[in-house]
Amino acid sequence: MDFAYILEALPDLMTGLKMTLIVSFLAIFLSCLMGLLGAVLRTSGIKPLQYAVTAYVEFIRGTPYLVQIFFIFYGLPSLGMRFSIFWSGVIALTAWASAFQIENFRAGLAAVGRGMHDASASLGLSVCSRMAAGRGVE
Repeated sequence: MDFAYILEALPDLMTGLKMTLIVSFLAIFLSCLMGLLGAVLRTSGIKPLQYAVTAYVEFIRGTPYLVQIFFIFYGLPSLGMRFSIFWSGVIALTAWASAFQIENFRAGLAAVGRGMHDASASLGLSVCSRMAAGRGVE
């Protein structure tokens, strides 16, 4: 094994590791925010918003990830939206992961039974009682 080559390449590897960690952190953070927002909109009871979020989730989960990356990096500039390589990666990862996060959060909301909603309302948790006001999570 050629350790001299590894030591020579180590600064470049560390730069790549740093960039990977930054892109990953941003994509995870933004996808969790978008996932929570999307799940709330999907369970809101407002039909146009539910349909829009459902269409987004089905479209993103139904297309290959490589096609999404190519569209963001090569397709969006033809529509007048240019992003750097860094932000193209963050946007692609965020869009892909947020579709899965929406479903994760929606399933979590659906797992909370009616009894839990009633218990939270009896404790005076107004946000929970407003969410449970006659609506089930779909």
